[in-house]
Amino acid sequence: MTKNTKNLVSQDVSKLLTLPGSYTKPKPNTSFSVGDTHGNAIVLIRYLYEAGIINIDQEQYNELIKIYDVDSISRLSQLTRIQCDQFRQIIIKGFADAHVPEGIHLRCFGDMFADRGSNDILSLIILDELRKRFPDQRGTILISNHDKSLLSNYLSGNLRPGQKLNLEVQPCSSLIRLKSLIDNNIISYAEFDAMMKTAYLPALKFVDYVRTEDGGIDIMAHAPITPDIINKAMQQLLPSDQHLDIYASVDNIALILDKLNTVFVTGLSEPTSILYKALTSKPSSSNPINAFIWTRLEEIKKSPPIEMPKYKVRFRHGHDGEPGKTIIHDIAYIGYNSILGKTTPQQWGHAAVAHLTMSYIESNTQTQNQAFNEVIATHMDPTIIIDEDAEASIEIKPDEKSSPSSPAVVLEHIDENELISFQSVATLRLNAYIKARGSYTDTETGDKLWTAIADGRNMVRGLFGAQLKDVPQVPLAKQLKQTINAMTASNFEKMWPEIKEGLDTLVTQLPKSKEYTSVITTIVQDFNNSPLNEALATANNSKQTL
Repeated sequence: MTKNTKNLVSQDVSKLLTLPGSYTKPKPNTSFSVGDTHGNAIVLIRYLYEAGIINIDQEQYNELIKIYDVDSISRLSQLTRIQCDQFRQIIIKGFADAHVPEGIHLRCFGDMFADRGSNDILSLIILDELRKRFPDQRGTILISNHDKSLLSNYLSGNLRPGQKLNLEVQPCSSLIRLKSLIDNNIISYAEFDAMMKTAYLPALKFVDYVRTEDGGIDIMAHAPITPDIINKAMQQLLPSDQHLDIYASVDNIALILDKLNTVFVTGLSEPTSILYKALTSKPSSSNPINAFIWTRLEEIKKSPPIEMPKYKVRFRHGHDGEPGKTIIHDIAYIGYNSILGKTTPQQWGHAAVAHLTMSYIESNTQTQNQAFNEVIATHMDPTIIIDEDAEASIEIKPDEKSSPSSPAVVLEHIDENELISFQSVATLRLNAYIKARGSYTDTETGDKLWTAIADGRNMVRGLFGAQLKDVPQVPLAKQLKQTINAMTASNFEKMWPEIKEGLDTLVTQLPKSKEYTSVITTIVQDFNNSPLNEALATANNSKQTL
């Protein structure tokens, strides 16, 4: 059976405030896989538009962004009932105007709710109208660490008016604002409950998979996992008479994955079940679903080599890492996570790089069983689209921007577009860190005060043996952002080694600032993986030759 595997996005989509060209109808029996939305309803809309599942024009898109932005900053929701209804009407028309054939499957890798986005009601409205318009369309949402926070509060009754949320994960702003709408009766609990039962819960899965033409299997979960993690879940969640050797054959592991999904779906409505208790309890290493929603690639790298299955297996995941392929213990991990959903539409207008982490598999037949015959004939990587806008961030002052240099002073081996792209990704990473780490004021005094409070809190936790949390380094992040964006092709050769040396020093000097050191380590890795690194090495080699 011939398959045609492609990257989904063929146009430049990084100018995210502008829809690319005209609507394109999807082909029958196409399976779309999309990365984490991080509670960002506009990112979900954009995925649907790129897939051809929704058809809206620029004016409608602008209105959706305008409504989404109402709750971008405030802690509690400022949305009105009228705005929610306006949002819904645009979505209804967009789905009605789309020409969606049979056999379309949309798979989301999670973090759709209870994250840093605007308001979860908007994502729920989209899923609700999607289900109403296309009731036969297959949709899959993989359970994730942020979605678990929504689910846990929902199952525990904490989202009912007057009840208190249990915020087990941060950031969780989109859920907080949803609760504000319910408490103020802008959205009734009955309406919310109906959307959960008809649009969200039916699509929710524990894990997903597709068989491949070479006799192997691609396994999907929100977090990167391993065969050992699946084997442990089998031991914890299934009766012993249903246990199989998952390393022996694809049939065995596929059957176990099916059984785990059955236990998961059944457990959603059985308060006495192990799964229900796992979903409503706090994250912990003993929680049987924890590894499927929290595992990081670094944990897998540091773990002992796993027992290798007797068949080919790949893991596709969101949650962690960069979009693309990583090999760990001889197993391929295909990442769909991206920073796009972690940013706001205001930032999109000034970003030179955007990640739409999507892929699709297009079939030439309309009669296949999509659940088992969705196959991958060639290597499939998530798409990374690069724009060439010279302005990296609205927060960069005019005298700090990179300006085009004359040919006489530009380093011969440097591609200015690559430099701009690197600066833009670094800017988005640092902006996300600054926003998430408590920069409640725009003053240096305020930042220092917040850092001191966090440091004191960590000391108290340390006295009780608690794991130290991150000490915010917002002033350093702001300064680093300015420094990186001051680089040009003419000064890059001198500035970057100095910047890197300073960052390497900070990693050792700030043992308690783990989140910030992770950000700067990632920025250095971005550079090392970019053509800039090779260009710098080439320039240095040329000097040595001279």
